[in-house]
Amino acid sequence: MRRAIVGQGLFVGLLAVDLLVFAADFHPRAPLASLAPALPSGVTSGERILMYDAPDLPALEPNQLLADGVATVQGYSSLPSQRHVELEAATSSQPSLFDLWGAPLILEPVNPSDLHEIDGVRLRAQHPLAAGFGGAAPSTFVVPPDVGPVASLRLIGTLSYAFRVPQGQTVATLAADGTVFPIRAGIELSERAYDRPSLQGLVQHQKAHVARDFEDVTPEGEDYPGHLYEANIVLPPRPAWRSITITPTQPEVLVEIHGLALIDSNGAAHSLGLADRDGFQRLSDQVLLDTHALPRAYVLPRAQAYSPARHAGLTATQLVASPDVDLHTMLLIEGDPTTPQEPSGSQPVVAVDALQDLGPNVVRITATADAPSYVVLEDFYHRGWVARIDEQPARVLIANALFRAVAIEPGTHTIEFRFEPGSQLIGAAVSAVALLVSLLAIGWGLRSR
Repeated sequence: MRRAIVGQGLFVGLLAVDLLVFAADFHPRAPLASLAPALPSGVTSGERILMYDAPDLPALEPNQLLADGVATVQGYSSLPSQRHVELEAATSSQPSLFDLWGAPLILEPVNPSDLHEIDGVRLRAQHPLAAGFGGAAPSTFVVPPDVGPVASLRLIGTLSYAFRVPQGQTVATLAADGTVFPIRAGIELSERAYDRPSLQGLVQHQKAHVARDFEDVTPEGEDYPGHLYEANIVLPPRPAWRSITITPTQPEVLVEIHGLALIDSNGAAHSLGLADRDGFQRLSDQVLLDTHALPRAYVLPRAQAYSPARHAGLTATQLVASPDVDLHTMLLIEGDPTTPQEPSGSQPVVAVDALQDLGPNVVRITATADAPSYVVLEDFYHRGWVARIDEQPARVLIANALFRAVAIEPGTHTIEFRFEPGSQLIGAAVSAVALLVSLLAIGWGLRSR
């Protein structure tokens, strides 16, 4: 017996030594305050941010900024929903979707892994500056005031789904202060998958000047070399330029602009970036201000909403990212049979009167509407959320594929969202039954003695 006790003691002692000595590098002792990262310049406590390309921001993942009172709109989950993954991916390739998340601040990596410089043009290979099919809203870039006379404009981009577009056909326009230049298939840009084996002999335009090759793969698993193309557009003499606007024109063609630079008379390139998009401002090397971001909670007339039946063949995330959707005047609603198939009206969203976070599981909103409307909260939908409007139960609807909404009538209302999942009630009931059974078993055992 004594040998067994001594052996167990030695085992526990050796295990403690192993944990304290050999595992110290994995779990070093440190002051609790040191575990929270420093707030990036431009961010203050209580603000709401969108992490752009979170994998390149490992020091802030997951939810590291919560210790400083800063919430990320993506939140944290080891099992994010498919819609969450799809909408984040769409935002990475379609900058106009930044507004959707209801975050005025965007946090981006200083030196992202896909950053390149080609002929003086800085670009991100996997994150275009502008992207859209024909019919999408134009993308406007504001030229910094310190850029003087410009001789030409250099752009790097590519086309997708464009293999049937004939040589020289305009797929987009570029307007510099109202002077319009065509972006043509086979001249300025070409099909991204020009050399894909299954497209051999099918591409109906020539290959433009290639700026960079990269490995790509189709959803079906076909590997092929993808291409980014470079074009130089000569600008007429002018002391200064104020804005550059890119407008896709072909509904079936996706135009992606990854890099854009103004070339001065000395040949020096002045690259434009995400911070130069209209409505964006750079606050620091990591932080951007999106002045067009939707409010975290807002009101929009019910007539301006639309149901998934609008484009029955598209998923909810594809509907929200469609080129014919204006996020500031339109709203996708799921779960309400009264939602119209097509929206009508153009009133922009209006921020709610007041919003309070009453702990992690309760949000209270005061909102006013002049017509039957939806109140949208830009927090993730989950079936465990319930709502009450003026103390009366209300149905929680899915808004814009990922967020929460309720329907209200004209007037001022108080809306309260509470997280009360059915699994919590079931778990409580099971625990109560288990406790009761345990107490009965103990009582029976004592009685038997």
